[in-house]
Amino acid sequence: MRDLPLSHLRALAAVRAEGGVRAAARRLGVEHSAVSRSLRELERWLGAPLTRPGTRGGPLHLTAQGLALADAALRTMIDLSAATAAMREGSGTRSVSICTPPSIAARWLLPRLDRMQAECSGIEVSIVVDEMRMAPLDATVDLTLRMGPKPKTPLTVHELGDDAAYPVMGKAAWEHAGRPNNITALRDLPLLHNRDTNTAWDRWREVIGPADLDVRKGVRLTSSDLVLRAAEAGRGVTLERGWLEADAIRDGQLVRPFGDLSLPLPGEWWLAEGDNTSARHSVRQARDWLIAEGDRAA
Repeated sequence: MRDLPLSHLRALAAVRAEGGVRAAARRLGVEHSAVSRSLRELERWLGAPLTRPGTRGGPLHLTAQGLALADAALRTMIDLSAATAAMREGSGTRSVSICTPPSIAARWLLPRLDRMQAECSGIEVSIVVDEMRMAPLDATVDLTLRMGPKPKTPLTVHELGDDAAYPVMGKAAWEHAGRPNNITALRDLPLLHNRDTNTAWDRWREVIGPADLDVRKGVRLTSSDLVLRAAEAGRGVTLERGWLEADAIRDGQLVRPFGDLSLPLPGEWWLAEGDNTSARHSVRQARDWLIAEGDRAA
């Protein structure tokens, strides 16, 4: 079971359910190329073809083996959806599941969780951490909170607000460096990088400068939370989203050495509803609270 390519099998099940790659992509909230790539990866893993050769751009035809596997995958996904929905409902009428990446969970959602539960009449929140970057939307989850490009999906998606990326560093490190306040100081400061192209130092260099900034230097980490932790520990200066940095700046752990200079990130944050969001009062409460909180942050 550990070796099963579950995400690829989910894509195959969606193709079977929706009748084609593009429709499956819309259902999963991803580009159609991602579904096609999943099918190819699944074929490589199986060592057997799933589809029959056809006219380019025409309908997709599954082989007999591919059809049997797709039917089995679809039945399994339907059973899993029913079982998880029943379990969530059975855990209490006040339960709400929110799926979000680790950095949003750690840096934005968890610090607001007590206030959210208090202001929403004691709802019980389950945070589902989404480890895969830009994973397909799961309609069985009550709410999905993300940042980045909004997906093409039949699910209801609310835009929460704009954001901006700006450099921050630990307060003690900033004072030790002589309280630099000009961007030319970036030449001598250690840089911290994550793998997000929207907050990449080469983009900052291109838009704001300095033009001779060596963006190859510095430590590279895999998440926004990690680079912000490194900045708080005095390991360097990082370029991150304001929504994720705001609490640490307010608490005095981080400072903005270059004032109001920033890269705009319009329409950056969004919230997707699951299939049954509108049917449950507790989920509607949580949805409306997150939308209002997004208005405050923006």
